[in-house]
Amino acid sequence: MWVLASFFPLAALALQWLLWERLRPYVWLFFYPAVFLSSWAGGRVAGLLATAFSATVVWYFFIPPEQSFSLEHPSTAIALLIFAGMGILFSLFHERLRRADRQIRLTLAEATSGREQLERRMEERTKELVDLVDELRRKETDLRRSQELLKLFIEYAPVPLAMFDSEMRYLYASRRWRSDYGLGNRPLVKVSHYEIFPEIPQHWKELHQRGLAGEILREEAEEFRRADGTVQWLRWELRPWYDAGGMVGGIVIFSEDITNRKCAEDALQKLNEELELRVVQRTETLDQILGEREAQNAELQRAYHELEAETAQRIRMVEELRQKEQLLIHQSRLAAMGEMLGYIAHQWRQPLNVLGLHLQVLGLSYQHGTFTRELLEQSVEKAMGIIRHLSRTIDDFRDFLVLNKEKTLFQVDEVVVKTVGLIEENLKKAGINIEVACTNPPEVNGFPNEYSHVILNLLTNAKDAFSERQTEHPVIRVHSGFEQGKTVVTIGDNAGGIPEEIIGKIFDAYFTTKGLGKGSGVGLFMSKMIIEKNMGGSLTVRNVNGGAEFKIEV
Repeated sequence: MWVLASFFPLAALALQWLLWERLRPYVWLFFYPAVFLSSWAGGRVAGLLATAFSATVVWYFFIPPEQSFSLEHPSTAIALLIFAGMGILFSLFHERLRRADRQIRLTLAEATSGREQLERRMEERTKELVDLVDELRRKETDLRRSQELLKLFIEYAPVPLAMFDSEMRYLYASRRWRSDYGLGNRPLVKVSHYEIFPEIPQHWKELHQRGLAGEILREEAEEFRRADGTVQWLRWELRPWYDAGGMVGGIVIFSEDITNRKCAEDALQKLNEELELRVVQRTETLDQILGEREAQNAELQRAYHELEAETAQRIRMVEELRQKEQLLIHQSRLAAMGEMLGYIAHQWRQPLNVLGLHLQVLGLSYQHGTFTRELLEQSVEKAMGIIRHLSRTIDDFRDFLVLNKEKTLFQVDEVVVKTVGLIEENLKKAGINIEVACTNPPEVNGFPNEYSHVILNLLTNAKDAFSERQTEHPVIRVHSGFEQGKTVVTIGDNAGGIPEEIIGKIFDAYFTTKGLGKGSGVGLFMSKMIIEKNMGGSLTVRNVNGGAEFKIEV
């Protein structure tokens, strides 16, 4: 190793020394090959030694100042480092090559030993494969025989039968299948069923896919319209078949042409209908003959007169009920108008007082000499605001009293807020707090003014209940929402609720719990009729949380 590490660098030194005058300044010309050959011949250690020896010799003898270890230029140090790095790379590279070579030799030796063992194993496996091939040939022969038997069974089956693979390509088809569908001797194997019958409808293709998914399907009679315009009626059944691995390999279709039978059934049905028509006609004729008999005619006339009298009586009863209903409606509206007059008086009283004060201010200011144009304009503006408020109040009460003749779509929240606004001041004067919570439910198709009458009636009843029972901290809670596809409005109070013995009667006509002259007993009855009869909803009541809660659902 030392010999190799020193031989090539010494040879390079000798050549460099002899040719130095011609080679200046190529100081590394012979030493790179020397390091490369040393690492190639002696491995990593020899290469590193040669690198160190060559770098020392070149530094001392050939790098200025010569015969010293001094450096005049930084580039010289870089050249030394590059040479040392290259020497290290050569050493590591050749060391890896030497190791690889040794590994290859060991591998070849092992491969030679393994080849002998492999040859022995191959002889054993060859014998096993020969036995396996013989067994596969026997099974192949059996399979071929089974396929031939299946082909013969399907081909000579006395019914229209066809077998398909998973892509709906023909495997086998019976002669009956070919004759029923006019296929003759046309080659079918490996041909797509949809190529043979391009007119097959989409829903049949979907049924084929369901069969390929493992379903068994059948139909007793179904129309099949051919490409030439003819129509066949088919009775069919579809079943999947499975391969040796238990997977669906395709489907088998049995399809019988029942067109003749279907035509016969249709003809028979037509004959039955004609027969029934004749029976009906004959029966009508017999009825006419029997109707001409005097006894039956007299009986029919008597029955007719009785029916006519009964019908007239029912008409009178309906008219009486309608008149009573109209009377109840009129009484209810008169009561509502009375309530409205009280509310109008209360709504106008305070604005009229304020308007009078403004007029008095103008008179006093004129008397004391403080009357100005600015004061006049301010007073006029405030007075006009009060007058506009009074006008809106008139419009609101006028709209409330107008009956809707046709159903319209309306927002329940708007009706609730507008109705509460009519009575809110009156409630506050009575010390009653009202809480309104609206959640913007969908629109309702009905009569908005009648709906407003119902809400106003319920609010008025709650106010009267507070007055009768002297409830402390009276509160009315109004909530609107949407439940199970219906718009719902609940009106509840804390007036103590309705006694259980009469809660089922409060919607009856003329039933009232108020004192003499204070209630007509038609308010809740008419409210229920408006919601349930006119608008198709429901009006119910229950006792909750120390009070009563009315629920309107439309």
